[in-house]
Amino acid sequence: MILRVLMVLFVVQLLGNGCSREPVSYAEKGIMKGPDLRLCACCGGVILETENGTTYQVESLPGMKKEDFYKLPFPINIAFNRKPDRECAGLVYIKITSYKFY
Repeated sequence: MILRVLMVLFVVQLLGNGCSREPVSYAEKGIMKGPDLRLCACCGGVILETENGTTYQVESLPGMKKEDFYKLPFPINIAFNRKPDRECAGLVYIKITSYKFY
């Protein structure tokens, strides 16, 4: 009986802690300008310009289908965290790890 009560309390505690999340902070802000329609070997994705003027290429957003990504109402303000992806012919691609539109 005591073991059963302890198990129930453990599960309740586990579920309670799992629901509380710290707010995500975003390292950068910028504007997603729209799809890159240039005709070059490394072009593509969506052009993202940060507040400091750096330009990146982004191919997707976490949790969003690619077709929905390209249908966003560009230009759109975004706060985001990122990690490097690749470089090609002077274009820098990044992966957005978390974001919010504002």
